[in-house]
Amino acid sequence: HWASLVEADPHDAADILEALEDEAAADLLSGLDTEAAADVLEEVHYEAAADILEELRHEAAADILEELPPDEAADIVGELEPEARRAVLEEMTDEKAGDILELLAYPTDSAGGLMSTDLATLPGALSAGEAIEALRRLHEHLEHLSYVYVVDQQDRLIGVVSFRELVFARPGTALEEVMVANPVAVRPETDREDVADLVQRYNLLAVPVVDHTGRLLGLVTIDDV
Repeated sequence: HWASLVEADPHDAADILEALEDEAAADLLSGLDTEAAADVLEEVHYEAAADILEELRHEAAADILEELPPDEAADIVGELEPEARRAVLEEMTDEKAGDILELLAYPTDSAGGLMSTDLATLPGALSAGEAIEALRRLHEHLEHLSYVYVVDQQDRLIGVVSFRELVFARPGTALEEVMVANPVAVRPETDREDVADLVQRYNLLAVPVVDHTGRLLGLVTIDDV
């Protein structure tokens, strides 16, 4: 019955988990495969999710966190007790743990603390047709495909194109011709309220985050702010 509920609606399953004691919630969660457990945990408030994960074996908790987008995993890891946090991060791959630690380094209410690192980036030399083919291969691993960010060889942000515009462009058109050059972007230390103002002013679905060299770090979506 529990597995059927999860498959039907992870939101409802998350509501049940939050209503239970942490140990009971962990027992239910551990009965699911890793992907399903992550789907449910994604709908649980991150403080409650951390409490539940602390009841699991560190290896099991790490496996579930690795299925989540890095920004959401970081929110949960940030709420773990320090000892549990270290133990869980040690069980994760170096790449995943590194992504989470990088996000945890930023203040919670800053663009860096809110950003997602799962975003579509492509080199400007591609044609629109080649870009769509590349995105087709990437889409299973990406949450945010509203915008496609165009970067140079040093991963510096040089443009942005909406997925809609890309689809309707002639296949042979260069991405650099379709993109909007020098898009609005924020630094990781930018405050949440300033990001929200930009989103509203320019009617954006997301804002890219760049470091002091212009290198693209992630994006903050309208939902995040």
